[in-house]
Amino acid sequence: MDASAQSGEAGGDTTARKPAPKRKVGEKARKTKNARMSRPAFTIQQGEDMLLYISNTSSQSEGLLWTSRRKKVPKAKLLKYQKKKKKTVCPKSRLERKAVKEEEEDKFPEEDRWGQLLPEEVLINIFQMLVVQDGAVPFLCRVSRVCRLWNAAAATLTLWRKVAVSHCWIQPARGQTEKTSNRIKETFTWLAQNRFSQLRDFTLCHWATSADFALETVSEFCPHLRSVHLSYCRGVTGSGLRSLGLHSRNLQRLNLQHSEFQVEGLVDFLEEHGKQIRQMLFTRSHRNDKVLAAIAKGFCPDLELLEVNKKLDSKDTELSVCFQSLQKACPKLK
Repeated sequence: MDASAQSGEAGGDTTARKPAPKRKVGEKARKTKNARMSRPAFTIQQGEDMLLYISNTSSQSEGLLWTSRRKKVPKAKLLKYQKKKKKTVCPKSRLERKAVKEEEEDKFPEEDRWGQLLPEEVLINIFQMLVVQDGAVPFLCRVSRVCRLWNAAAATLTLWRKVAVSHCWIQPARGQTEKTSNRIKETFTWLAQNRFSQLRDFTLCHWATSADFALETVSEFCPHLRSVHLSYCRGVTGSGLRSLGLHSRNLQRLNLQHSEFQVEGLVDFLEEHGKQIRQMLFTRSHRNDKVLAAIAKGFCPDLELLEVNKKLDSKDTELSVCFQSLQKACPKLK
């Protein structure tokens, strides 16, 4: 009965799952072998100085490959060891630094150090010829950074008697930032205080801003100034010209050609300090007739040269000048 019941239960249960067929041992081993990744034919090992060593596993010389035998040290222990190993480095004394410098200089032959072996007087004469050809700025500013000897030679004040300063180039379509403007003013002030004490001839080119600042600084620190040339500058007002009249008692030549200036400020300058002017040059416009009128009134009695040009794009070619009044007011005019 028990057997029949078991057989009935087995026949009545139609949804029972059939047992999974047994797989052969060979098939299982074959499938697992196919599923594994094939090993590369080379190995990569890390040695000293972060170098990677690549070797072929099938090579017979695999045992000859060098490998690092250093043991891995825990990070905390390594940091603790490095802290103990650090020592305070004492600064070298002056004599030690001098000895090291002499050793470094001895490494180079004298042929490569000819610039440091020249007498300072000879170097100044060489700089003088180059200044006449290329100008004091930026030539002297660059050679002063070569070595101490060249710096001392470039600091000779007689080399800075004629200086032309142009504007600092910036990227197109971008205005000059306030930081750049302040750096330019600081550099210009330092040059005036330390290099321009013997300045005679000063030229300022293409300064769209801070032209008054340049005139005020130069007139304050250059008592021997005789000539001022403003070329293609803008924003020249009466304050800069007034500073020239107050401080530059030796000023004799004023060139304002191709520059925009305040006419009233120039007229006031000529009325107060026109007696010291010997040469006057400016670009004529319909507003500058007041300057000619001031000269004709006798504000510049010692004037010897008067040059008035016009703008290239100007259509006004007439210049109304009374030569008789000019001859009376300026008898030395040539």
